[in-house]
Amino acid sequence: MNKTPHWLHRKYKQVDREKYEQQQAQAESIHRGITVVLDVIFNNGKEAENLLLPYEEALERLNPQLGEEHKSEYVTDVWWKPGR
Repeated sequence: MNKTPHWLHRKYKQVDREKYEQQQAQAESIHRGITVVLDVIFNNGKEAENLLLPYEEALERLNPQLGEEHKSEYVTDVWWKPGR
């Protein structure tokens, strides 16, 4: 292990932040889905189009690295696998 403690701490914080963001996005999508179902049941789906994300934005939230340049100088993908 030729990594410094600072590097390990930074990577730990990065993975922790990514996991938190993933859980937040999952909770938001569940909330959005329940809201759409309730809108369909009680409002005949009149606001469903406003509640759902546009297709491009939904893709961007699933994989923010699609079509976006890496803004960080650090490797943000699978950093713990050897051979990178």
